[in-house]
Amino acid sequence: MFIEVWNNLSYYDTNLEKKSFASFLGRYEGKIGINLLNSPLQVYAVYYGMFSQNAVYWDNSLYSGAGLRFKPFENYKGTSWANEWISGVKVFAEGL
Repeated sequence: MFIEVWNNLSYYDTNLEKKSFASFLGRYEGKIGINLLNSPLQVYAVYYGMFSQNAVYWDNSLYSGAGLRFKPFENYKGTSWANEWISGVKVFAEGL
């Protein structure tokens, strides 16, 4: 099983659309999945969202769906600092 979350909370006192815009903005995403046996292919549930205390903000939203995560180079053994990152490459496909 794996869980990946990313959250960001910020405060803006202006934006490009409206000079008097002042609000907290939250952006978040998460993935919760399972490993299929010992395969580099994994199935997961996903959510993405944005929250603002400003009710008319154009992107207050929450999306959810399912996805596949594939780690094509999981067994790659790097030979130096220049290629040690390759084993961590992940490819995502999602339907929200």
